[in-house]
Amino acid sequence: MESGLTITPIGFIRSGKPLKFDARHQPDESQAETNILEMLPGDKYQKALKDLEGFDRVWLLWWFHRNTDWRPEVLPPRGPSKRRGVFATRSPHRPNPLGITPVQLLEIRKGQLILGPCDLIDGTPVFDIKPYIPSYDSFPEAKAGWIDEVDAALEGPPLAIGAERAALHRLGFELDHARVDIGVRSRLDRHERGDAL
Repeated sequence: MESGLTITPIGFIRSGKPLKFDARHQPDESQAETNILEMLPGDKYQKALKDLEGFDRVWLLWWFHRNTDWRPEVLPPRGPSKRRGVFATRSPHRPNPLGITPVQLLEIRKGQLILGPCDLIDGTPVFDIKPYIPSYDSFPEAKAGWIDEVDAALEGPPLAIGAERAALHRLGFELDHARVDIGVRSRLDRHERGDAL
């Protein structure tokens, strides 16, 4: 087994954010923001960008280049103040401080990718670009471990509403005939409507 690996950047991010506190924990696409990935010079890198046009997003694989040490347990910024194993977080303090970010691909220029909002500080070395493929890269129903627990605690218990039998019958009529969408998740059988929704 080899004792080490060598990888070289393919380019560097120009984000105008010199400090880590300037970059959000995740890209915020509600903000209008443009960032540039400056590729290293050379015809090979320009050829490698061929056929990337037409993709809305790309993955960037990059290095937390200002981190000098790592911690096996870290304190995430969300949820209760509790230390978590670093591999269950996206903390920059990792044994190999690699980061991965999906970003909007706005334009391809000679030697540059023009990107939307990103969470990288200025000068971040980028090692690879991969196209974002929604059918492979998106799993909206996937469980998110302790993050799901934190989010559930913030949401609180589901709201229960009681109603008189006559009101429930009227609701059933509106749902069935008037085509009014009032956000009821599931319809109760007309004969079962009685105590509560």
